Amino acid sequence: MKKNKDFARKYYFAIIIVLAILVKHIITINLPLDARDPSGADEYLMLEQAEQLVAGNYLGPYNYLTLVKGIAFPLFLAFSNVTGISLLALYSIFYAAACLVALVPIRRIIKRKPLQLLAFLFLLFCPATLDNNVQLIYRNMLIIPQSVLLVSALMMMYYHINDEKKNKLVWWTLLASFAWVFMWHTREDSIWSVPLVIGAWIVMGVMAIKEKKTKIWSKPILGKIGIITLPFLLLFASIHIISLINYRYYGVYMTNQLNGSNYTKAVMLMMKVKPAEEIERVEITRETLQRLYEVSPTFKNLEDVIENDYENKNGLVMAAEDNGEINEDLITWELTGAANAKGYYKDAKNAEKFWGDVYSEIKQAVNEGKLETRATLPSRSLIPFPTKEGSFAKLIWSIGSLYMRAAKYENSIMNVEKVDIDEMVARRYEAISGGYAVREADAFDGADPMEVRASRYVRWASRIKKVYAIISPVLLIIGIIYYIGLTALIIINAVKKRACRYFDRWLFLSATFGALTVMLIGLGYVNAFMVDVNGYIASCNGLLNLFIALSMVLIIQDVANVVLRWRKCRSLQ
Repeated sequence: MKKNKDFARKYYFAIIIVLAILVKHIITINLPLDARDPSGADEYLMLEQAEQLVAGNYLGPYNYLTLVKGIAFPLFLAFSNVTGISLLALYSIFYAAACLVALVPIRRIIKRKPLQLLAFLFLLFCPATLDNNVQLIYRNMLIIPQSVLLVSALMMMYYHINDEKKNKLVWWTLLASFAWVFMWHTREDSIWSVPLVIGAWIVMGVMAIKEKKTKIWSKPILGKIGIITLPFLLLFASIHIISLINYRYYGVYMTNQLNGSNYTKAVMLMMKVKPAEEIERVEITRETLQRLYEVSPTFKNLEDVIENDYENKNGLVMAAEDNGEINEDLITWELTGAANAKGYYKDAKNAEKFWGDVYSEIKQAVNEGKLETRATLPSRSLIPFPTKEGSFAKLIWSIGSLYMRAAKYENSIMNVEKVDIDEMVARRYEAISGGYAVREADAFDGADPMEVRASRYVRWASRIKKVYAIISPVLLIIGIIYYIGLTALIIINAVKKRACRYFDRWLFLSATFGALTVMLIGLGYVNAFMVDVNGYIASCNGLLNLFIALSMVLIIQDVANVVLRWRKCRSLQ
């Protein structure tokens, strides 16, 4: 009996972690699939491309959707299928691994094991890893573990930058590179991660130079600079490898249609054309399109299809006042669909030539002064706030509201969604993912046992969400106040040229909070001026929970240290 107690006392930390991971894993793998997409460019595209990868056909025959999204999630889904590990099981393992990696730098800062466990458990049971983004067979599920893994690996690179032996630095750098490359090819809007990686590179570069106190071009410093530059080199290499594969299969050198293609150039230029009247949440107005028909003979070939869709309101998201416009980013799908209907997507080369001609003709019209342009962001989105009064305040409010919506998990939906698509498509979703979808119960057979099972685990997920939704907003506000105070302390010490033992924790919090803020600025912009981001908010919950967990246990540790010092002083009196 005494041996069992000694064993439990000695290994309680590992035992609790293993048990927690098993509990979370059991809940995750028993969640139902939300098989809702019978066709199109979202879940169904991921399904089709994963099936093609498993069959050894790369992404399959070329069509207008083949290269519209990154390849990382179809690869993840195909890997799940080939290995026989269900998608939800593989995701659960991936996220648990990301949390374990995050625990490594946390243990450098937090010395008390109970606090380390508290931070780990808070991160592990993040409700956004149990919501509809996970139940859907879609790429958004991956951003949470990827972002946690990236920040944590970068922090460990920082801790090992001045080691005499470079092997640990190399391994952590490779892990950070994997997380970054994986994320970059999951979603096309992963540019938010660039400031994070560049900032980490600058900090570590300065540390390496400062530590050695020698010439920048000395071998030890150059070696470390070379190692920490690996993430950029490997990302660059991955972009060109994927582009080469796409060139081999489809004849176009690009990772996907939204990065560096003539289509993107043409559509971005269309968005820059100043409309006669700016309309909220409309990126390209109908009036603008009519002027573009006049200056671009190539683009005019799509006029009948586009105008027919306007007249019949095909696939349009109409504004509340029914303004007759194609709202939000659906105009991009309208343009692609129209070109496809006209046969310009018979192969990738033909599509690139078509959009290249459109771009050249519109560009010439702009150069000749036939079209006036406006400022835009370096993305597919407009930047209306320099010209509209009150837009900047609207953006700030939007970002702030997203912080609270994320902390409250307002858009983390946890329901048992029943299949309402063709049965054969639903079975394909189940076959590729190894999961199960709930059907409508037969009136004579009673409740579907799969529905009973699904309801049980969705209820557990919902209970976890309710707890987080209550405490997270308060903890987030406290954490931000703590971070501001810590930043002030760092600045004061820097001005007075005093060493600060809190720099490591400030750096970790800054990396997490900074990356989270950059991500929310992008989402806040879209939310303010284009479309409600809804489920996309969940993508930031990994970083949000990491920030809350870290700041929360740091505060507890600091308070505990103050209390212990006070008691020690009292005892000496």
